[in-house]
Amino acid sequence: MSEFWFTITLMLTAIIGYFIGFYTWELKWIKKISSWIIVPLPFIVLLLIATPMIIENVNGEIILYSAGFPTCLFMGFSVCVFLNRWDIWRKLRIDKAKKAAGWTKYDTKEKKGKK
Repeated sequence: MSEFWFTITLMLTAIIGYFIGFYTWELKWIKKISSWIIVPLPFIVLLLIATPMIIENVNGEIILYSAGFPTCLFMGFSVCVFLNRWDIWRKLRIDKAKKAAGWTKYDTKEKKGKK
């Protein structure tokens, strides 16, 4: 397999992982997993798959093919979960700032002008 097609398939694997994370976001067990596990998850998978192969002196291409696809799959999944959590955190921070400034959902220019 040429490097070009290998790179394309790795990107597609990451995109598939992103969509898996996007469509399973509403599951309760995903929301319970700590961000300290989700963010380094692809690297944990890479270490779990590649380390025994490196110790046994397996060919580098075999390590790349066998560890690359699961790592990219979990990379897409963890990016999706992280972005969803960051979006929720950002919305909470904006709501907190609006509440501290005295804004409500129903404030309009007409209400602010009248006393």
